[in-house]
Amino acid sequence: MLWMVLVIVLFLAIAALGGIQTKPLKRIVSQIQAGQSATAEIGKVRMFSFILLVLYIVTLYLMVNPFYK
Repeated sequence: MLWMVLVIVLFLAIAALGGIQTKPLKRIVSQIQAGQSATAEIGKVRMFSFILLVLYIVTLYLMVNPFYK
């Protein structure tokens, strides 16, 4: 039962970080269109993407190998 709660919380965290990641993505597009450097925003997107990857892997692990009491 606990693993199900953890998976739901991880899915909510994935959704939240995905939403937070959209702002830097929009800034990247606008900065590229304006001819400016977007390296800072690209770094943020890379960080969020890595965190999302880790959350996905943990979620998959918990779903494939649930622990029971």
